[in-house]
Amino acid sequence: MSRRNEQDGRSGGAAPLAWPQDQGICLCLECLKCEDDGRDWVCRTDGRFDPETFMRAYLDSEGWARNCIMFFWLDYPRHCLELIRIGTALASTDDQRAYLGAGALESLLGEHGDELIDDIEVLARKDRAFREALVHVWQHGMSDETFRRVLVASGRM
Repeated sequence: MSRRNEQDGRSGGAAPLAWPQDQGICLCLECLKCEDDGRDWVCRTDGRFDPETFMRAYLDSEGWARNCIMFFWLDYPRHCLELIRIGTALASTDDQRAYLGAGALESLLGEHGDELIDDIEVLARKDRAFREALVHVWQHGMSDETFRRVLVASGRM
């Protein structure tokens, strides 16, 4: 269960998500990457949170992005799902999709699988790249029923 109540709609819904960073919330507690580079929020473009820049860094295994996505899956699960969807679209290799599936997506579902499984099934039906990432998800804290639905959505069952 998330520690903060989200104000936004479901991933894939009509209402766009309002990113916490654009509301002045730093999820990574002033991440060290920003401090090391002497820049303000490396995940921003033109002063706004840039999900594609963020996910490119995650796919490139940037430590700050791996740390920051943990705060998304804990506190902003629908935002995290949208980031993962963006990441699967940006992923150019099977290894990157596996990294997303076995990493952020599996952790997200371990924490919020029951809440997000309907959205996961819709994304898996519509998006081949997302489905390919979903293949790499193991049960990791999910209920048996949610994991069964993950297996079906990913084509493993």
